[in-house]
Amino acid sequence: MLPTLMLLWACTPTPPSDSPNPEDSQLDSPSDSPVDTGTAPDPFDTGDPLATQLLLNPSFEEGESAWSRYGEGSYDWSESGAQEGAVCLSLGGSPYALLYQRVPATPGQLYRAGAWARSESGRGNATLKLEFHDAQGQKLHSEDWALSAPQAWGAFDVVAKAPEGSAEVGLALVGSGEVVQWDAAWLQAEERAWLSFDATQSQQAFQGLGTQVWGYGTDNALLEKALDEVDIQLIRIAPESASDAQLQALHAITESRGISWILHPWSAPNPMINQGMLTQVSDFADWTVNEVQRLEALGIVPAWIELMNEPDSQGQWSTGISTSNYAQLASEVREGLDAAGLQSVGILGPGGSALNYFNSNRDYLLAVDPKALSGWSSHAWDDGSFCEGGAECLKRAYRDFEGAVQAVDPAAAKPIIISEYASKTVDFDAQIWPGPEDTVGLNAADSYGYGVRVVENTLALLNAGAQVPVLWYLVDDVRVGGKQWGLVAEDGREKPGYSALRGLALPLGGQVLVAPEMEGLGVYSAGVRGEQSTVLVFSNDNAEDQEILVRIRGLDTAPELTLQRFEAVRLGNVASGEPGVGAWVPAEAQSRYAAGVVELQLSLPSQTLLRVELR
Repeated sequence: MLPTLMLLWACTPTPPSDSPNPEDSQLDSPSDSPVDTGTAPDPFDTGDPLATQLLLNPSFEEGESAWSRYGEGSYDWSESGAQEGAVCLSLGGSPYALLYQRVPATPGQLYRAGAWARSESGRGNATLKLEFHDAQGQKLHSEDWALSAPQAWGAFDVVAKAPEGSAEVGLALVGSGEVVQWDAAWLQAEERAWLSFDATQSQQAFQGLGTQVWGYGTDNALLEKALDEVDIQLIRIAPESASDAQLQALHAITESRGISWILHPWSAPNPMINQGMLTQVSDFADWTVNEVQRLEALGIVPAWIELMNEPDSQGQWSTGISTSNYAQLASEVREGLDAAGLQSVGILGPGGSALNYFNSNRDYLLAVDPKALSGWSSHAWDDGSFCEGGAECLKRAYRDFEGAVQAVDPAAAKPIIISEYASKTVDFDAQIWPGPEDTVGLNAADSYGYGVRVVENTLALLNAGAQVPVLWYLVDDVRVGGKQWGLVAEDGREKPGYSALRGLALPLGGQVLVAPEMEGLGVYSAGVRGEQSTVLVFSNDNAEDQEILVRIRGLDTAPELTLQRFEAVRLGNVASGEPGVGAWVPAEAQSRYAAGVVELQLSLPSQTLLRVELR
């Protein structure tokens, strides 16, 4: 047991003001009355926030005034249905219509840009851009959010720091194809001093972590240790990866631990496939139901069946299926399971290859009969093809996926499970590592930085709303196409991602706290409130050290604090064949408590995690 951190009391603590402003529950200014600490400066005193509207004509009440066009699409100013005022902007057409406004920028300053958007069908292709240019007009950086505009007005924004050499910062609004309406835009400079949580404001319940498991060749003793230490609550398994005896042995391990199953056939039988695409839909539906019945006879009843692995693969790496055939398959499998008395087995889908339904998930969701599915699923990857930009990018992509779910399930009554995630990044610790599926040997999953990134992606998915993120995957088996995404090597060596996840110990069944916006902050965080404690985890997945002030509201009494930091024992070296190693160690911080509020001054060295437990 690590020693607890004693609270550092100021002489005359004054609690922060309980402002009714909604922004106050996120990143807010300190109390109006600074704490008297004598001659030493108050480390919690950060001054006044800078947030000020920098745009002219932000709601388009004066038409195009102060804005500039770029693109051959259509531009229109509508006097009906505005989100704010009497006028809103419509952009669309081919190839696109872009309207932008730029103002002077200060290098190193943090800026937030955003607007409200909607489209008639909920499928309008829109992009929001926060752009920085130098004095010659050359673009230095653009923070983009490509989204499908919802049917109802929704607010969207991005945050980024002005790079060195910035002379101008601007907001650009884009519509392509179907018309997208924009209104009530904003661009502001911000002082991001406080990262604030409210222990009384929560969202979904955290139901634990999941993981992919391969049924054959697994060292069961090694698997049992890993399932226990990472507190796995759900496994995802392809039935063709194991014999009946192996499946029964695996079920004995998971059943004794209360671990549920997601069954996902990787590929349909060859006679049902043409050039990698499923064509014999009814035959595969019957095969799927029979497979579940066969497992039931073995004493194995999965909680879920995900109809196939990444149906949007187009048959390139697993069986692909068209959206119309997927809708037929889901309905026929549901009917077959019900007829076989297997109503308890839910169907999870669509399980597309990426969260951003802009490309895939959306079309499957809009085609399927929602009554056929008992839960919604997608995979979530952070590589450049799908979501380049780290944790907040994943959270934005999740919001797009959630929007598609709400279009077919307005009550949002069904769970959302991320049925596959990790990281496809290979640039860690100032080295380019081989990808985990590119070589048999040392790879990115062996680097220390990979462990920090996987945890940060986990935090992002919890903040976004996932109840169970399913890790790809826990224990290596090189017979799976030579892939080595596992966080434990076949010889039992613990990789940094395993060590990092093992130390999270988030309260199972606890409520995920509503997270503040963290883009551009340099630190990422998520919190879970359990019955006995609240745990906040912070990640600094950057090359620079970070200092952060944290405010936690809604606490009845002064808590006992325990801090641990995950840091590198060895970064790893791909050239010399040395894997990375990380470890959790005790940590300290300045803190104070008054009137239900804890304030912390935290230091996060580069590439570290920090776990703060409040009891």
